[in-house]
Amino acid sequence: MTPRRAHLASWLALGLVAAGCGKKGPPLAPLRPVPAAVATIEAHRLGDTVRLDITVPDRNADGTRPADLRRLEVYGLTIDPAGGDPSLAEFLAEAALVATIDVRPPPPPASEEPAPPADPGAAPPDPRPAQGAVVRVEETVTEPAATPVLFDRPVRPAVVARTLAALEPEPGPRRTYLVVGYSRRDRRSAASTRVTVPLGPPPAPPDSVTVTYTEREFTAAWPPRPPDPWQPVWSLLGYRLGVDVYEISADAAVPAAPLNLTPVIADEFVLPLARFGEPRCFAVRTTETRGSETMAGPLSRPACVTPIDTFPPAAPTGLTAVSGGGVISLIWDASTEPDLGGYLVLRGEAPGETLRAVTASSIADRTYRDPDVRPGVRYVYAVVAIDQATPPNISAQSNRVEETAR
Repeated sequence: MTPRRAHLASWLALGLVAAGCGKKGPPLAPLRPVPAAVATIEAHRLGDTVRLDITVPDRNADGTRPADLRRLEVYGLTIDPAGGDPSLAEFLAEAALVATIDVRPPPPPASEEPAPPADPGAAPPDPRPAQGAVVRVEETVTEPAATPVLFDRPVRPAVVARTLAALEPEPGPRRTYLVVGYSRRDRRSAASTRVTVPLGPPPAPPDSVTVTYTEREFTAAWPPRPPDPWQPVWSLLGYRLGVDVYEISADAAVPAAPLNLTPVIADEFVLPLARFGEPRCFAVRTTETRGSETMAGPLSRPACVTPIDTFPPAAPTGLTAVSGGGVISLIWDASTEPDLGGYLVLRGEAPGETLRAVTASSIADRTYRDPDVRPGVRYVYAVVAIDQATPPNISAQSNRVEETAR
Protein backbone atom coordinates (compact mmCIF):
# COMPACT_ATOMS: atom_id res chain seq x y z
CA MET A 1 0.00 0.00 0.00
CA THR A 2 1.37 3.35 -0.95
CA PRO A 3 1.86 5.98 1.80
CA ARG A 4 -0.99 8.07 0.39
CA ARG A 5 -3.46 5.14 0.45
CA ALA A 6 -2.35 4.27 4.01
CA HIS A 7 -3.07 7.85 5.11
CA LEU A 8 -6.59 7.77 3.61
CA ALA A 9 -7.30 4.43 5.24
CA SER A 10 -6.35 5.75 8.67
CA TRP A 11 -8.72 8.69 8.28
CA LEU A 12 -11.57 6.36 7.21
CA ALA A 13 -10.94 4.18 10.22
CA LEU A 14 -11.10 7.15 12.56
CA GLY A 15 -14.35 8.28 10.97
CA LEU A 16 -15.92 4.84 11.42
CA VAL A 17 -14.82 4.73 15.06
CA ALA A 18 -16.27 8.21 15.70
CA ALA A 19 -19.52 7.24 14.01
CA GLY A 20 -19.70 4.09 16.04
CA CYS A 21 -19.12 6.01 19.28
CA GLY A 22 -21.96 8.39 18.39
CA LYS A 23 -24.42 5.52 18.17
CA LYS A 24 -23.66 4.28 21.66
CA GLY A 25 -26.08 5.26 24.48
CA PRO A 26 -29.70 6.51 24.36
CA PRO A 27 -30.53 9.75 22.53
CA LEU A 28 -30.82 12.93 24.62
CA ALA A 29 -34.36 13.95 25.64
CA PRO A 30 -35.61 17.26 24.22
CA LEU A 31 -35.21 20.23 26.56
CA ARG A 32 -38.56 21.09 28.15
CA PRO A 33 -37.96 23.84 30.74
CA VAL A 34 -40.42 24.64 33.48
CA PRO A 35 -40.96 28.31 34.41
CA ALA A 36 -39.74 29.39 37.81
CA ALA A 37 -42.29 30.00 40.54
CA VAL A 38 -43.52 33.54 41.12
CA ALA A 39 -41.12 34.88 43.73
CA THR A 40 -42.76 38.22 44.53
CA ILE A 41 -46.46 38.68 45.25
CA GLU A 42 -47.98 41.32 47.55
CA ALA A 43 -51.58 41.52 48.73
CA HIS A 44 -53.41 44.55 50.14
CA ARG A 45 -57.05 44.86 51.05
CA LEU A 46 -58.93 48.10 50.48
CA GLY A 47 -62.49 47.67 51.70
CA ASP A 48 -64.05 44.84 49.68
CA THR A 49 -61.25 44.91 47.09
CA VAL A 50 -58.01 42.97 47.28
CA ARG A 51 -55.09 44.21 45.20
CA LEU A 52 -52.39 41.74 44.19
CA ASP A 53 -49.08 42.98 42.75
CA ILE A 54 -47.37 40.07 40.99
CA THR A 55 -43.90 40.07 39.43
CA VAL A 56 -43.82 37.95 36.27
CA PRO A 57 -40.92 35.43 36.34
CA ASP A 58 -38.12 36.04 33.85
CA ARG A 59 -36.34 32.70 34.14
CA ASN A 60 -36.96 28.97 34.33
CA ALA A 61 -36.73 26.73 37.35
CA ASP A 62 -33.21 25.71 36.29
CA GLY A 63 -32.09 29.35 36.10
CA THR A 64 -32.04 29.64 32.31
CA ARG A 65 -33.44 32.72 30.58
CA PRO A 66 -35.82 33.77 29.18
CA ALA A 67 -38.61 31.88 30.88
CA ASP A 68 -40.69 29.43 28.89
CA LEU A 69 -43.85 31.06 30.21
CA ARG A 70 -47.20 31.38 28.46
CA ARG A 71 -49.54 32.40 31.29
CA LEU A 72 -50.00 32.86 35.02
CA GLU A 73 -53.09 31.70 36.89
CA VAL A 74 -54.12 33.43 40.12
CA TYR A 75 -56.20 31.49 42.64
CA GLY A 76 -57.99 32.68 45.77
CA LEU A 77 -59.53 30.74 48.64
CA THR A 78 -60.99 31.80 52.00
CA ILE A 79 -59.75 29.43 54.69
CA ASP A 80 -61.19 28.88 58.15
CA PRO A 81 -58.38 29.64 60.66
CA ALA A 82 -59.53 26.73 62.83
CA GLY A 83 -58.13 24.29 60.26
CA GLY A 84 -54.66 23.80 58.84
CA ASP A 85 -53.11 24.88 55.58
CA PRO A 86 -54.27 22.69 52.70
CA SER A 87 -51.89 21.02 50.27
CA LEU A 88 -51.52 22.49 46.80
CA ALA A 89 -53.88 19.90 45.31
CA GLU A 90 -56.50 20.55 48.02
CA PHE A 91 -56.11 24.31 47.58
CA LEU A 92 -56.58 24.23 43.80
CA ALA A 93 -59.55 21.87 44.13
CA GLU A 94 -61.45 24.37 46.30
CA ALA A 95 -60.04 27.72 45.10
CA ALA A 96 -61.55 30.11 42.59
CA LEU A 97 -59.59 31.17 39.52
CA VAL A 98 -59.29 34.90 40.15
CA ALA A 99 -57.42 35.86 36.98
CA THR A 100 -55.46 34.49 34.04
CA ILE A 101 -52.50 36.61 32.95
CA ASP A 102 -51.28 35.98 29.41
CA VAL A 103 -47.56 36.77 29.23
CA ARG A 104 -45.87 38.36 26.24
CA PRO A 105 -43.35 36.01 24.59
CA PRO A 106 -39.73 37.15 24.87
CA PRO A 107 -38.24 39.00 21.90
CA PRO A 108 -35.89 37.14 19.56
CA PRO A 109 -32.16 37.33 20.32
CA ALA A 110 -30.71 40.75 19.63
CA SER A 111 -29.15 41.17 16.18
CA GLU A 112 -26.08 43.20 15.41
CA GLU A 113 -27.89 44.78 12.48
CA PRO A 114 -29.69 48.10 13.21
CA ALA A 115 -33.41 47.83 13.81
CA PRO A 116 -35.59 48.89 10.89
CA PRO A 117 -37.50 52.16 11.27
CA ALA A 118 -40.92 51.94 12.88
CA ASP A 119 -43.77 51.35 10.48
CA PRO A 120 -46.64 53.82 11.15
CA GLY A 121 -49.12 51.26 9.82
CA ALA A 122 -47.81 48.42 11.99
CA ALA A 123 -49.96 46.65 14.57
CA PRO A 124 -50.21 48.28 18.02
CA PRO A 125 -47.78 47.13 20.72
CA ASP A 126 -48.51 43.89 22.53
CA PRO A 127 -50.55 44.78 25.66
CA ARG A 128 -49.56 41.62 27.50
CA PRO A 129 -47.06 42.07 30.34
CA ALA A 130 -43.44 41.22 29.65
CA GLN A 131 -41.29 38.94 31.75
CA GLY A 132 -40.05 40.83 34.82
CA ALA A 133 -42.98 43.27 34.80
CA VAL A 134 -45.24 43.86 37.81
CA VAL A 135 -48.92 43.10 37.15
CA ARG A 136 -51.78 44.28 39.33
CA VAL A 137 -54.80 42.02 39.78
CA GLU A 138 -57.88 43.15 41.72
CA GLU A 139 -60.62 40.97 43.17
CA THR A 140 -63.85 42.18 44.73
CA VAL A 141 -64.55 39.73 47.53
CA THR A 142 -68.25 38.83 47.42
CA GLU A 143 -70.14 37.10 50.21
CA PRO A 144 -69.81 33.61 48.63
CA ALA A 145 -66.07 34.15 48.14
CA ALA A 146 -65.72 35.23 51.76
CA THR A 147 -67.29 31.99 53.05
CA PRO A 148 -64.41 30.08 54.65
CA VAL A 149 -63.52 26.47 53.82
CA LEU A 150 -62.51 24.31 56.76
CA PHE A 151 -59.72 21.80 56.23
CA ASP A 152 -59.89 19.41 59.15
CA ARG A 153 -56.14 18.96 59.36
CA PRO A 154 -54.79 21.42 61.93
CA VAL A 155 -51.05 21.91 61.52
CA ARG A 156 -50.54 23.32 65.02
CA PRO A 157 -51.34 21.71 68.34
CA ALA A 158 -54.76 22.71 69.58
CA VAL A 159 -53.35 24.50 72.63
CA VAL A 160 -50.98 26.58 70.51
CA ALA A 161 -53.72 27.42 67.99
CA ARG A 162 -56.11 28.56 70.73
CA THR A 163 -53.37 30.65 72.39
CA LEU A 164 -52.45 32.43 69.16
CA ALA A 165 -56.12 33.03 68.34
CA ALA A 166 -56.69 34.53 71.79
CA LEU A 167 -53.74 36.89 71.36
CA GLU A 168 -54.97 38.23 68.01
CA PRO A 169 -56.82 41.57 68.32
CA GLU A 170 -59.47 40.50 65.81
CA PRO A 171 -59.22 36.83 64.80
CA GLY A 172 -61.19 35.77 61.75
CA PRO A 173 -61.04 34.10 58.34
CA ARG A 174 -58.45 35.08 55.78
CA ARG A 175 -58.46 35.00 52.03
CA THR A 176 -55.39 33.27 50.65
CA TYR A 177 -53.88 33.69 47.19
CA LEU A 178 -51.26 31.84 45.19
CA VAL A 179 -50.02 31.94 41.60
CA VAL A 180 -48.86 29.17 39.27
CA GLY A 181 -47.28 29.52 35.84
CA TYR A 182 -47.61 27.40 32.70
CA SER A 183 -45.12 26.89 29.90
CA ARG A 184 -45.96 26.79 26.21
CA ARG A 185 -46.38 23.01 26.61
CA ASP A 186 -48.63 23.54 29.65
CA ARG A 187 -46.01 22.36 32.11
CA ARG A 188 -46.92 23.82 35.50
CA SER A 189 -44.43 25.67 37.67
CA ALA A 190 -44.14 25.34 41.40
CA ALA A 191 -46.68 27.41 43.30
CA SER A 192 -45.81 30.86 44.57
CA THR A 193 -45.65 31.72 48.22
CA ARG A 194 -49.15 32.04 49.63
CA VAL A 195 -50.23 35.50 50.69
CA THR A 196 -53.26 36.27 52.83
CA VAL A 197 -55.47 39.18 53.77
CA PRO A 198 -57.86 39.30 56.74
CA LEU A 199 -61.58 39.48 55.99
CA GLY A 200 -62.72 40.89 59.32
CA PRO A 201 -64.25 44.37 59.71
CA PRO A 202 -61.88 47.02 58.31
CA PRO A 203 -60.40 49.56 60.72
CA ALA A 204 -62.37 52.79 61.04
CA PRO A 205 -60.84 56.04 59.75
CA PRO A 206 -59.96 58.91 62.10
CA ASP A 207 -62.93 60.99 63.22
CA SER A 208 -61.67 64.12 61.49
CA VAL A 209 -58.79 65.46 59.43
CA THR A 210 -57.45 69.02 59.51
CA VAL A 211 -55.06 70.64 57.05
CA THR A 212 -52.85 73.61 57.91
CA TYR A 213 -50.06 75.20 55.92
CA THR A 214 -47.02 77.41 56.21
CA GLU A 215 -45.07 79.23 53.54
CA ARG A 216 -43.40 75.97 52.46
CA GLU A 217 -45.47 72.94 53.52
CA PHE A 218 -48.84 71.39 54.28
CA THR A 219 -49.59 69.43 57.44
CA ALA A 220 -52.47 66.94 57.52
CA ALA A 221 -53.35 65.97 61.10
CA TRP A 222 -55.91 63.74 62.81
CA PRO A 223 -56.84 62.96 66.44
CA PRO A 224 -54.46 60.56 68.18
CA ARG A 225 -55.71 57.08 68.98
CA PRO A 226 -56.46 56.29 72.63
CA PRO A 227 -53.46 54.70 74.35
CA ASP A 228 -53.43 50.91 74.23
CA PRO A 229 -51.50 49.21 77.07
CA TRP A 230 -51.31 46.06 74.93
CA GLN A 231 -49.58 47.82 72.02
CA PRO A 232 -46.12 46.42 72.89
CA VAL A 233 -47.60 42.92 72.77
CA TRP A 234 -49.29 43.57 69.42
CA SER A 235 -46.02 44.95 68.03
CA LEU A 236 -44.15 41.81 69.06
CA LEU A 237 -46.80 39.76 67.24
CA GLY A 238 -46.39 41.90 64.10
CA TYR A 239 -49.71 43.74 64.57
CA ARG A 240 -49.74 47.51 64.16
CA LEU A 241 -52.02 50.33 63.07
CA GLY A 242 -51.00 53.15 60.75
CA VAL A 243 -52.51 55.76 58.45
CA ASP A 244 -52.28 56.26 54.68
CA VAL A 245 -52.70 59.81 53.34
CA TYR A 246 -54.28 60.51 49.94
CA GLU A 247 -54.70 63.68 47.92
CA ILE A 248 -58.18 63.85 46.42
CA SER A 249 -58.46 65.48 43.01
CA ALA A 250 -61.13 67.99 41.96
CA ASP A 251 -63.24 65.19 40.46
CA ALA A 252 -63.11 63.30 43.79
CA ALA A 253 -60.95 60.54 42.27
CA VAL A 254 -58.81 58.62 44.75
CA PRO A 255 -55.28 57.82 43.50
CA ALA A 256 -54.11 54.22 43.54
CA ALA A 257 -51.20 54.93 45.88
CA PRO A 258 -51.02 57.10 49.01
CA LEU A 259 -48.63 60.01 49.41
CA ASN A 260 -46.68 58.19 52.11
CA LEU A 261 -44.33 55.31 51.26
CA THR A 262 -45.04 53.42 54.49
CA PRO A 263 -48.01 53.71 56.91
CA VAL A 264 -47.77 56.81 59.10
CA ILE A 265 -47.53 55.91 62.78
CA ALA A 266 -47.61 59.53 64.01
CA ASP A 267 -50.71 61.77 64.11
CA GLU A 268 -49.69 64.03 61.22
CA PHE A 269 -48.11 64.00 57.79
CA VAL A 270 -46.09 66.85 56.26
CA LEU A 271 -45.64 67.42 52.52
CA PRO A 272 -44.28 70.31 50.43
CA LEU A 273 -46.49 73.21 49.37
CA ALA A 274 -46.24 73.57 45.59
CA ARG A 275 -47.95 76.92 45.00
CA PHE A 276 -50.46 79.30 46.54
CA GLY A 277 -53.99 79.87 45.30
CA GLU A 278 -54.79 76.26 44.33
CA PRO A 279 -57.31 74.27 46.42
CA ARG A 280 -55.94 71.02 47.85
CA CYS A 281 -57.96 68.21 49.45
CA PHE A 282 -56.66 65.35 51.60
CA ALA A 283 -58.20 62.24 53.14
CA VAL A 284 -56.78 59.39 55.19
CA ARG A 285 -57.55 55.75 55.88
CA THR A 286 -56.41 53.54 58.72
CA THR A 287 -54.24 50.56 57.82
CA GLU A 288 -53.93 47.38 59.84
CA THR A 289 -50.83 45.21 59.44
CA ARG A 290 -50.42 41.70 60.79
CA GLY A 291 -47.05 40.36 59.76
CA SER A 292 -47.19 40.33 55.95
CA GLU A 293 -50.96 41.00 55.86
CA THR A 294 -52.26 44.50 55.20
CA MET A 295 -55.85 45.73 55.38
CA ALA A 296 -57.01 49.32 54.86
CA GLY A 297 -60.33 50.77 55.97
CA PRO A 298 -62.56 53.34 54.26
CA LEU A 299 -61.44 56.88 53.54
CA SER A 300 -62.16 59.68 55.96
CA ARG A 301 -64.10 62.75 54.87
CA PRO A 302 -61.81 65.00 52.80
CA ALA A 303 -60.34 68.15 54.32
CA CYS A 304 -59.77 70.95 51.81
CA VAL A 305 -57.87 74.23 51.98
CA THR A 306 -56.81 76.91 49.50
CA PRO A 307 -53.44 78.29 50.63
CA ILE A 308 -53.09 82.07 50.49
CA ASP A 309 -49.71 83.77 50.58
CA THR A 310 -49.81 85.94 53.69
CA PHE A 311 -46.18 85.30 54.58
CA PRO A 312 -43.88 88.35 54.31
CA PRO A 313 -40.24 87.98 53.28
CA ALA A 314 -37.49 88.12 55.86
CA ALA A 315 -36.17 91.56 56.75
CA PRO A 316 -33.12 92.63 54.70
CA THR A 317 -29.81 92.64 56.55
CA GLY A 318 -26.42 94.33 56.35
CA LEU A 319 -27.61 97.85 55.50
CA THR A 320 -24.77 100.41 55.38
CA ALA A 321 -24.66 104.08 54.28
CA VAL A 322 -21.85 106.29 52.93
CA SER A 323 -22.15 110.07 52.32
CA GLY A 324 -20.20 112.12 49.80
CA GLY A 325 -20.65 114.57 46.96
CA GLY A 326 -24.15 115.56 48.02
CA VAL A 327 -25.36 111.95 47.79
CA ILE A 328 -25.91 109.25 50.41
CA SER A 329 -25.25 105.75 48.98
CA LEU A 330 -26.87 102.68 50.48
CA ILE A 331 -26.07 98.99 50.08
CA TRP A 332 -27.48 95.87 51.78
CA ASP A 333 -27.38 92.08 51.58
CA ALA A 334 -29.54 90.41 48.95
CA SER A 335 -32.67 88.58 50.13
CA THR A 336 -32.98 84.91 49.17
CA GLU A 337 -36.78 84.42 49.02
CA PRO A 338 -37.80 82.70 45.76
CA ASP A 339 -40.84 85.03 45.39
CA LEU A 340 -38.95 88.26 46.10
CA GLY A 341 -40.53 91.21 44.30
CA GLY A 342 -38.02 93.93 45.22
CA TYR A 343 -37.10 96.46 47.92
CA LEU A 344 -38.43 99.75 49.26
CA VAL A 345 -36.03 102.32 50.76
CA LEU A 346 -37.32 104.23 53.80
CA ARG A 347 -35.90 107.54 55.08
CA GLY A 348 -36.46 110.02 57.86
CA GLU A 349 -34.55 112.77 59.64
CA ALA A 350 -32.86 111.92 62.92
CA PRO A 351 -33.95 110.82 65.43
CA GLY A 352 -36.12 109.02 62.83
CA GLU A 353 -39.35 108.31 64.68
CA THR A 354 -41.16 108.11 61.30
CA LEU A 355 -39.65 106.72 58.09
CA ARG A 356 -41.28 107.12 54.68
CA ALA A 357 -40.53 105.49 51.34
CA VAL A 358 -38.25 107.51 49.10
CA THR A 359 -38.67 105.10 46.15
CA ALA A 360 -41.90 105.46 44.21
CA SER A 361 -42.02 101.68 43.66
CA SER A 362 -39.96 98.64 44.51
CA ILE A 363 -36.44 98.40 43.12
CA ALA A 364 -34.68 95.19 42.12
CA ASP A 365 -31.13 96.29 42.98
CA ARG A 366 -29.71 96.02 46.47
CA THR A 367 -28.12 99.47 46.21
CA TYR A 368 -29.61 102.96 46.20
CA ARG A 369 -28.21 106.50 45.75
CA ASP A 370 -30.25 109.20 47.49
CA PRO A 371 -29.52 112.59 45.89
CA ASP A 372 -32.42 114.40 47.57
CA VAL A 373 -30.53 115.30 50.76
CA ARG A 374 -29.55 118.62 52.39
CA PRO A 375 -25.96 119.14 53.52
CA GLY A 376 -25.52 118.98 57.28
CA VAL A 377 -28.78 117.12 57.92
CA ARG A 378 -28.50 113.70 59.58
CA TYR A 379 -30.76 111.07 57.98
CA VAL A 380 -32.01 107.68 59.14
CA TYR A 381 -32.49 104.84 56.60
CA ALA A 382 -34.03 101.35 56.55
CA VAL A 383 -34.98 98.90 53.81
CA VAL A 384 -37.93 96.49 53.52
CA ALA A 385 -38.47 93.60 51.10
CA ILE A 386 -41.73 92.87 49.31
CA ASP A 387 -42.84 89.65 47.60
CA GLN A 388 -44.85 88.91 44.43
CA ALA A 389 -48.16 88.11 46.15
CA THR A 390 -51.33 90.08 45.38
CA PRO A 391 -51.46 92.22 47.43
CA PRO A 392 -47.73 92.04 48.21
CA ASN A 393 -46.47 91.15 51.66
CA ILE A 394 -43.98 93.55 53.24
CA SER A 395 -41.16 92.45 55.51
CA ALA A 396 -40.08 94.01 58.74
CA GLN A 397 -37.53 96.81 58.51
CA SER A 398 -33.85 96.08 58.15
CA ASN A 399 -31.33 97.41 60.60
CA ARG A 400 -31.40 101.23 60.71
CA VAL A 401 -28.38 103.34 59.76
CA GLU A 402 -27.75 107.09 60.26
CA GLU A 403 -25.63 109.29 58.00
CA THR A 404 -25.07 113.08 57.70
CA ALA A 405 -25.26 114.49 54.20
CA ARG A 406 -22.04 116.13 52.98
